[in-house]
Amino acid sequence: MPPLYALEPGDLAVVAVPGSTDADVVAFLDTLGLRPGVTVEVREKHPFDGPLVLRVAGEDRTVSEKVANQIYVKKEASTNGGPVDEAVPKDRKEQAV
Repeated sequence: MPPLYALEPGDLAVVAVPGSTDADVVAFLDTLGLRPGVTVEVREKHPFDGPLVLRVAGEDRTVSEKVANQIYVKKEASTNGGPVDEAVPKDRKEQAV
């Protein structure tokens, strides 16, 4: 499973697990809505190890490179016409193709 920071703008993914065991980081992720099972879209990725802007439950959220590397995801489909991963449920694959 890749870390969230490995994704590019337009990528969709489902949060699998927070990689951090630090209670403060886990609590922070929870305030952003970044919980296992939640779908996120990468909206922007700033250069030079900059932050990611994510779409989570209809809201834009910004996370640092350090935090994004502590969130492991299952990549789904790309909103920019990229390939569909096997992790996409069958009914979503039919819509994406």
